[in-house]
Amino acid sequence: MSKILCTPLSADEKRTLFNLCRHAAYIVVQMAVVFGLWGLGALFKEGLIEEYGVLENIQLSVLGLTAAVLLGEAAAHARYRAILFALAMCIIAAFIRELDAFFDAHLPVISWKFCFLFPILGAAVLWKQICRDRAPLFEFFRSSSFGIMLMAFITIVPLAQCIGHRHFIIDVLGTEEDPRLIRRFLEEPFELMGYIQILLATIEFYFELIRKHRNDK
Repeated sequence: MSKILCTPLSADEKRTLFNLCRHAAYIVVQMAVVFGLWGLGALFKEGLIEEYGVLENIQLSVLGLTAAVLLGEAAAHARYRAILFALAMCIIAAFIRELDAFFDAHLPVISWKFCFLFPILGAAVLWKQICRDRAPLFEFFRSSSFGIMLMAFITIVPLAQCIGHRHFIIDVLGTEEDPRLIRRFLEEPFELMGYIQILLATIEFYFELIRKHRNDK
């Protein structure tokens, strides 16, 4: 037993432990966000989840940071540029969608719906890359970064949007409570957690794909 414990770690074991520590750090970050929300809730009360409120501004900040990181990674690394650019376009679309009340007031008829142009642009760039070389895309599909992004999608859509569905709230709780406030209470924190997970996935993208590809050269 002592011989096993004293044996130096192999390079593969070191990478595995580093990966475990990194994923543990992601969990710690998300727990810290939840505790932070508790504190903000005690401070701002209902104002935390109101339109243009504190939580929405935090969401926009996280989305903006994520888009900036993705575009920075895309500019610096040609192999995964199309994938990172396409992901950044989706994040920019989400950023615009979060400003739906602003665009409803200042851009009648079209409102926030022009945001769909960004994912279309990203898909076109990605398709052009796939036609030349699809290997980087499948590397992404096999990565933990993609897995984290799938979990983010589950957090944002089935949890935030579907559980926070207005008619579901009314059916369960009736109409005596304010369904709009309850919907935002359920929806907004889950959305923030999903956006945090996407930001963490962009960090994982660097460690698992970009840095590995650079070291393998």
